[in-house]
Amino acid sequence: MVSAVTAWPFVSRHAELERIADVLAGSDHSAVIITGRSGVGKSRLAREALRRARDDGWPVLHVAVSVAAAAIPLSAVAALLPAGAGLDDPVALLVACLDHLRATFGGRRVVVGVDDADLLDPASTVLLGHLLQQGAVFVVATVATPAAPPEPLDALWRAGHAIRIELGALDRGACERLLHLSLLGPVTALAALALWEASQGNVLYLRELVLGAIEDGALVGTGGVWALRAPLRPGAGVAAIVRRRLADLPEHDRQVLDLLAVCGPLGADDVAEQFPAADLPQLEAREWIVVRVDERRHQIALAHPLHGAILREGIPTLAARRLLLDQIDRVVAHGARRASDPLQLATWRLDATGDGDVALLAEAAVAARAAGDNARAKRLAGAVLRAARHLPASIVLAETLADEGDPAGAEAVLAAADDPAADPDTYATWAVTRSLNLAYRLGRLDDAARSLRAAADVVGPAYDERLVAMRAMLSAYAGRPREALELVNTVGPPGRDAGPRTAGPLPPGRSLAWHVRSASLAELGQLDEAEDLCRLAHTWPEPGGGPPPAAVHLSVLATVLDLRGQFSAALDVCAQGQQEAAAAGDRSLSAVFATIAGWTQLDRGDVAAAVVAFRAALSETGTVATSDAVLSPVAGLVMATALAGAVDRPALERLTAALDAAASGTAGPIIQLQRALAWVEAQHGNVPAALTRLVGVAERCARVGAYTREFRLLHDVVRLGRPEMVLGRLRDLPWATEITATVRAHAEAAVRGDGTGLLTVAHRYAALDALLAAAETATHAAATGDGRHRSRAGVLATQWLARCPDVRTPGLLRPVTTSPLSTREREIAVLAAKGHASRAIADQLFLSVRTVNNHLQSAYTKLGVSNRGELAAALRLGPAPEEGV
Repeated sequence: MVSAVTAWPFVSRHAELERIADVLAGSDHSAVIITGRSGVGKSRLAREALRRARDDGWPVLHVAVSVAAAAIPLSAVAALLPAGAGLDDPVALLVACLDHLRATFGGRRVVVGVDDADLLDPASTVLLGHLLQQGAVFVVATVATPAAPPEPLDALWRAGHAIRIELGALDRGACERLLHLSLLGPVTALAALALWEASQGNVLYLRELVLGAIEDGALVGTGGVWALRAPLRPGAGVAAIVRRRLADLPEHDRQVLDLLAVCGPLGADDVAEQFPAADLPQLEAREWIVVRVDERRHQIALAHPLHGAILREGIPTLAARRLLLDQIDRVVAHGARRASDPLQLATWRLDATGDGDVALLAEAAVAARAAGDNARAKRLAGAVLRAARHLPASIVLAETLADEGDPAGAEAVLAAADDPAADPDTYATWAVTRSLNLAYRLGRLDDAARSLRAAADVVGPAYDERLVAMRAMLSAYAGRPREALELVNTVGPPGRDAGPRTAGPLPPGRSLAWHVRSASLAELGQLDEAEDLCRLAHTWPEPGGGPPPAAVHLSVLATVLDLRGQFSAALDVCAQGQQEAAAAGDRSLSAVFATIAGWTQLDRGDVAAAVVAFRAALSETGTVATSDAVLSPVAGLVMATALAGAVDRPALERLTAALDAAASGTAGPIIQLQRALAWVEAQHGNVPAALTRLVGVAERCARVGAYTREFRLLHDVVRLGRPEMVLGRLRDLPWATEITATVRAHAEAAVRGDGTGLLTVAHRYAALDALLAAAETATHAAATGDGRHRSRAGVLATQWLARCPDVRTPGLLRPVTTSPLSTREREIAVLAAKGHASRAIADQLFLSVRTVNNHLQSAYTKLGVSNRGELAAALRLGPAPEEGV
């Protein structure tokens, strides 16, 4: 992918831009002062304000201020001076400059942009103040915090004749929008989070990070989506800015920053004790450091993550080693009693010497993993395993590798760590972690089952809860929800009977059991109970005995909402889940939410959005062709492109290869692959083969209780024009929601050939935001009905299909005979829809009222409407007033 990152769009500052325009249009103010830290976008906002003023007809001048210009009086404001102006007579200069501007611009007030106004030299400041006092100019000035504005601007502000706009950093959502627009494509959740955390919303830093990452190959755009393939690093531009700021710091303040860069964060008392001469409040005010409250302890850290990387580059290796070892001695001398001390001590020792005490390193690795610091957890666990076999460290390393999208590497670590002599509790955690990776990420369900059985023989019944929950998970993965539910019901209380949240995290295996239970209930169509359980599980503290993370429960919630036809709510939950997965560094879970979002978009009929979501999911997964993580988005991509009248050939090849291996299964991804292949067959004209495939798979799903998967297949059969094949089963489904009732009504109306009933169903689909199904059903209604009914259905089908661009399904290919309006009919219809009475239209077009009404009635008939309000909707003009005469 090619990006336009050198010309970044203007985002998230439009409210400020409108405020400046409003102030300029009034007469009470003479200046706008834009303040904020370097890089937040002050200059960009000022430039946009000047462009807007020029477009609105104001004369505009720009003043270039710099440190170099400040050394030469008036050089910064040369654009305001008349030719030949000198400093011999300052008073005459002021008068001449005022006369020059008035003569040049006809006495109109000139909008003057002054970037970095705090750098103006004294003579330029006096001149600008005189022009402001005489009302000759309106100033849009930028001032870098913490500098103060020039005195004339500050005086205007104190007097109420200027406004100040304080710009902060962009929030996470604004950064994601900026990235999407700048890179000409979406960014994966993990990449967007990494860029936002690294830049902290500073636009300049964000831009430099993106440019550097693209140049390094760390940020790669493939398949329409940008993803990170390597860690971010600060570019030369950011480093130069930071180093310029560092040059102004006293030595004792710089020493504080060096210590924090190598060892931070540290206790405030500890830092103050080591550097009594340092001006910590000033460092905080200038945003070099931040103070965080950790329970009752105040900790100091560098304010910006990029600063640490840049500072460390300038510290010699031996100097950094000395800082680390001295800090270790200080903490040990104080007793190393804080909960965070083991993690810090192990990290510092590893950084300083490359090794450390194995037990301490392992304890620190587990703590880092629990804190969501995957990079540190991986490094610490790796150090342990280089020194000795260690099962807990192996689990941590494998989990981080799986989160990074390397399930094969995770399996290699776990297989090598197998130690039946280990602590039974730890061994049970190892078995669950390995089985989960084998089943979901590698698609090796049989190997996962064998591993679980072997572990159960080792640990015995006292530790069996997690293993039973994992066995149930394997049944759920295989598409056998009844079997999964029977197994998982033996594991602890089913939900609200589990006790108060204040009791701490769920027992080992309970969170996994709840996930399996809610997912199985959803498959069986028991949506209310499934929703209650996954909402409860998501709010519970993280489990203390291994996977899954709390965010996984949101995946079930999103699926439940989609099954209810609440598509927007489902997409909101997917977005929340992606954010939580990204915060945990879990690429595979982020891909799960992107995949669910893709299938939800297909249910809505937004094929383009679905393709983006599926490609985002694939960019976060590994390349194992048989894993659930890959098969589901591959199936979605094939189905989406088939709905658009084309096929993604590489994806189709992966799809058919996977089906050859598991053609008779009922696992979720296999069902999705079967659906996708059926749509490919239908799009190539082989509808009978598609219907045979769909009905056969639906029957298999019904036998194992996968009722919601069955329902989707039945709906496909209805959409492909053979509702009589599945109407009986739709009536007998053991679960019901508005979407199932709508599909059943669709099938019944289609079997009857009831055009009116089909149009009613189309409206029900549209109310659910299932616009593609609405367009298909309205198209069928238009081909079935007659007269005005047919025309109305055709108009609605066209309107709904316009919101599902680039889609071509068999259900849209029925002939729709909607007569086009003549030029005169459209002219009259538009006027009527806008509320004009027939008499007024007749007068305007020099026609008789009778002629107008005849044309209007003809338009009503062709469009299938009966009044002017419906006419406005049919013409897409919005609501119209009540009909006049």
